[in-house]
Amino acid sequence: MHNGLRVFAVLVLLSWAAPLVAQHEHHPAAQPAQGQAPAAQAPYKEDPRPWFLRGKGFREFGHQMAGVFLLAAGLLLVLQDRLSTRLSAIRYFWPFCFLLPGLYLIILSDTEIWPFGDQNLFVLLRTDMQVLQHKVFSLILLAVGWIELQRARGKITATWSAFVFPVLALTGGVLLFFHPHAIGGHGPEHAASMMMVQQQHFWFGVVGVGIALTKLLAELKWPWKSLFARVWPSLMMVMGVLLLVYKE
Repeated sequence: MHNGLRVFAVLVLLSWAAPLVAQHEHHPAAQPAQGQAPAAQAPYKEDPRPWFLRGKGFREFGHQMAGVFLLAAGLLLVLQDRLSTRLSAIRYFWPFCFLLPGLYLIILSDTEIWPFGDQNLFVLLRTDMQVLQHKVFSLILLAVGWIELQRARGKITATWSAFVFPVLALTGGVLLFFHPHAIGGHGPEHAASMMMVQQQHFWFGVVGVGIALTKLLAELKWPWKSLFARVWPSLMMVMGVLLLVYKE
């Protein structure tokens, strides 16, 4: 029990520190003053990654893949009571809809990192907020999936475990409001694409916060518990649909 409380305390401290870190912005390199010669550009360097790991198509696939899993998790939770009489193990299924995307995200969210690219992970974690947040998101998914799987198996029954999902989901939702986007390109079309991406992530954040709050209300012992037990899986399906239609 005491070990579990210590683990939960560490998770809470890390999760609430993440949004504060996320608020630091990367500023573009300073432009040369009038009359000064522009700095010499670095020589062209060929991208070492395979073609299918580059570009917006791969980034869109990552979002849409996560959408499939969140939609599946919501459906499994909504249908769990009806299907449990035929398949008692169904309560174990939905946590894997967090574990699998978490594994994917921690490995493939930033393919410029070795072994796919030539960048160093530890350098990018210190210098690139997008990479740092991707890894935080992956850890959130893995932590939620693992805790909820252990709860479903009856291996973790402590009261604190019910609040891991809401706390980490709230952290993820807040981070989405500050998530930087590096999609490449220049000009008016690039600006329009950036605006579209930012708007989509804003709604991801809104729904994410909604999931966290309704999951919290579903864990409390009060008259509205059963209502919110149906609302938060429904919001997960909404998030899944939003991710499925993600475009850059």
